This record gives sequence, C-alpha cells and structure tokens, in this order.
Amino acid sequence: MISKSEIKLIKSLKLKKYRIFNKLFLLEGLKCINEVLNSDYKIRKIIISKSLKNKLKSFSSSKVKIDYFDKKSLSSIGNLKSNSDAIAVVEMKDNLRKIKFYNYTVILDGIRDPGNLGTIIRTCDWYGIKNLVCSKDSVDLYNPKVIQSSMGSFSRVNVFYRDLKEFFTENDLFVYGTILNSKDYHEIKFKKKGLLLFGNESKGISSDLYKYINKKISIYGNGKAESLNVAISSALILDKVKKLIK
Repeated sequence: MISKSEIKLIKSLKLKKYRIFNKLFLLEGLKCINEVLNSDYKIRKIIISKSLKNKLKSFSSSKVKIDYFDKKSLSSIGNLKSNSDAIAVVEMKDNLRKIKFYNYTVILDGIRDPGNLGTIIRTCDWYGIKNLVCSKDSVDLYNPKVIQSSMGSFSRVNVFYRDLKEFFTENDLFVYGTILNSKDYHEIKFKKKGLLLFGNESKGISSDLYKYINKKISIYGNGKAESLNVAISSALILDKVKKLIK
C-alpha cells in the first residue's frame, strides 16, 4: 500500500528543486524500468499496475520493494498521461564522481532542450560512448523528458555536469569543436583520443570556450537550412569516429 506521503513525494519529483533536494527521480514504463534494473542505479521502489501482477518475472531476482496501484491512480501521479503500467523511484548518482576517460568523450555546452539531450545520450549509447560531460547550465539529466527520450540509454552512459572552463584546463585531451564555416569534418583525420564539443541549439559553442578548441570542424550540406539540430550533428560526428571508439 502506498501512503499519502509517498504519493506526495512522487508528485514532487516532477520538479527539479525537489529532485535535487531528495536526490531522487522518476522512471516510467516497464521497458525503461527493466533496463535500469540491470544497471548500477539503485531503485528505491517500484509501483506497478495491479493488472500486471503476473508479468513481474523481470523483477523476481530484485530486492526492490514493489507496491501495486490501479491504472487510473498510477497515471495520475506520474509525468506521462500514457503511462499506466509502472513507476519507479530511483536514487541519483553522485555528480562529483571521477571521470574515467576512454578514446572519445562528448562535451555539451548549454544544451537546453530535454529532447535533444535525451537523444544525444541515446546516440552516445549506440556508438559506445561511455561518458558525456555537460556544462552546468545544460538541461537536467533527470528531467522527465530527458529520461523518456533517452529510451533507457541514460543507464549506460555516464553523464556529468562541470564548469567547462575548469574541465578543459584540467584535461589535456585534443578538443574538436563544431563551429560554423570551419573545415568539413569529412576532411579531418581524427586522432585516436579526443573530446567532441557541441554547442547550444541557437548560439552554438560559447565564444569563451574557443581558446580550448584544438580543431574547429563543420558539417556542410547542400540545402538552405541555417544549421543542423545538435542531436543530428552529434550523430554524424560520432559515426565518423566510430572505429576509434573503444
């Protein structure tokens, strides 16, 4: 049985300030919860529709506490109106943990759209990128739209938030930055290791980060659109370096 205080807590996690205060966030949908159960995230509680009581095989080996709720009530306490099967309360990871660098790491400067961040996380997962570093003014990883659009990939890609000036000063890896009217990325011979920096959806990379970029690169097209969506840009660049990602 779910108490009124638990329902109040779950509803409060829709807002960033309460997610930060409680160090908790929500997952919605059986598929997403299944994926996170196989990750190093700690699930505190699962609330599942009573009608799915016989479909809990995926949870059988888990020590997570499970409560049952009717579909109508379940959809009323979550973020998604279409979700009537399951909700999980999950503990956030420590943002200050040490970053272990692999061949390539994606860096995001000022990404504000939750859908873009979620899609980039999913793209990183597809290409085997293990770490993604965001500027502190980027959208919150645990925003419900980010979680939903990542399609469970957030559980396999480590996402960190850092002051990017400090980050670039402390690390000496080669930095590729996507800047309009620079050299075509097809013509670039990428190094075995590096950082791939992508900028804000409308303003691009902050000018005060230019000095940290070792190689400015661009994606050229034949049409008249002003620019590419940042999530698409990241996918194209990652496809270019996929053979170097280990």
